[in-house]
Amino acid sequence: MTTTATAARTPSTAIRWLGLLGWVAVTGLTLQLILRGGLTADAAPVPLLLLIAFVAFIAPDLTFLAGAGQPTRHGYLPTRAVPSYNAMHVIWGPLLLAAVAAVAARWEPVGSVLLVAALSWAAHVLLDRAAGYGLRRPDGGR
Repeated sequence: MTTTATAARTPSTAIRWLGLLGWVAVTGLTLQLILRGGLTADAAPVPLLLLIAFVAFIAPDLTFLAGAGQPTRHGYLPTRAVPSYNAMHVIWGPLLLAAVAAVAARWEPVGSVLLVAALSWAAHVLLDRAAGYGLRRPDGGR
C-alpha cells in the first residue's frame, strides 16, 4: 500500500479535532439537558433518560452482531454487518431522529426520550470520526 492511498483514507488533523469538539459539545449538551432539567417539566425521569442515553450511545456498535458467526479477517467487519454498520454511523440518522423529536416535543415524555437518543447517537458518530474511524468498505475493511 502506498503512502498516498493511506493518506487518502486517514482523516486530517482538522477533521479529527472538529469531530472531537463536536463530540464534547453534543455530549455536554446531552448531559446538561438530562441533569440540569433543560428538558420540559414533563420530561421522563432522569434515570430513564440516562439509560436511553447509554443505550443510544452503544447501539451503533451493536450492528457488529449482524455478522456473528461469519468468518472474517482480523480488522475486517463481516460483510453481512457492513450495511447496518454504515447506516448507523452516518450523521443523517441522528439528525433525522432529532427532527422527529422536535415534532414529537408536544407529546412529552416522548420528545425528550427521542431528543436524548438522537444526541447520544450523534455523540457516538462524532467520537468515531474524532478517533479516525470512518465507514466500512463493502469487503468490511476500513
